[in-house]
Amino acid sequence: MPGCWRPIRTGRCATARAIALAESAVNRGPDVANHVDTLAAAHAEAGRYTAAAGTQQCAIDMKRAANADGPTLAAFAARLTLYRAGQPYRVP
Repeated sequence: MPGCWRPIRTGRCATARAIALAESAVNRGPDVANHVDTLAAAHAEAGRYTAAAGTQQCAIDMKRAANADGPTLAAFAARLTLYRAGQPYRVP
């Protein structure tokens, strides 16, 4: 990504970089649901809501398999609802 060296949150460079970094984290720790959750958020930020929803569902399935607590599953499910509605996740 030439020319994408500035640490900026907005724009194509920033979202492409976020996806690349999240994919790298997932590749290094494919069994870490939080990495998968981050990748889903990056997809949503880039407007790739179908990819975000599918990725988030994988994160939820991973948390369920690990017997995650209710609040964690609820937070993951809330993000899935956002992605299915065509909205990115933003920390309040």
